[in-house]
Amino acid sequence: MFNYKIRTEIVSQKRGNLCYDIHYPVIEKPDGTATASINNFSKFAAGEFEKFIHSSIVPAAREKEGDFSVARVYRLMYSSRFIISYKYEINSYDNNMNRINLVSGATWNTRTGSLVRLGDFFRKNVRYREMILYILSGKIKQRIADGENFFDDWNARLYAFFKTENYYLCAEGMVFYFPYGALKPNEDRPSEYMISFMELKNQIRTEIF
Repeated sequence: MFNYKIRTEIVSQKRGNLCYDIHYPVIEKPDGTATASINNFSKFAAGEFEKFIHSSIVPAAREKEGDFSVARVYRLMYSSRFIISYKYEINSYDNNMNRINLVSGATWNTRTGSLVRLGDFFRKNVRYREMILYILSGKIKQRIADGENFFDDWNARLYAFFKTENYYLCAEGMVFYFPYGALKPNEDRPSEYMISFMELKNQIRTEIF
């Protein structure tokens, strides 16, 4: 299934009592300008994150005691003939040095070198947003029945926090992620929910893969 060979580049540095490691993916042996542009964007995004560390986190860390570390690590979650999807896990701090955990995703079309929007995967006239929210709602109801603790107004929160760009692909289907504390109390990391390709049935444009 994994048709592209990916290597990891790392930007590492220690600034006072703060250390950081920024991992970003590089597609080896690009087959044209499309994959080369994906590599360029990944490198650019790593550079922008490093700028954020220098401008916001390093000054705050200087005012605090103790050692702090920031990490941005990626995992290749899906690769087919034309589609590559990454998951980024970010352990960072805000300007008050409160630890924050984030999840981000990026799904690319290696033919065009462009990010793939969620709607690109679905057939024309499919109300994919409503369909996905309906499926996610059913999954949360099942989790509640199994004893998991969600906010009483979890359904309103589901609609409020759902963003179509907050997804990545895995071998089984699409994974949607929410900020920690969005749907469940006492969360210490973002929550993720997978919808299998089988659940989406004939609504997916298989030719895009």
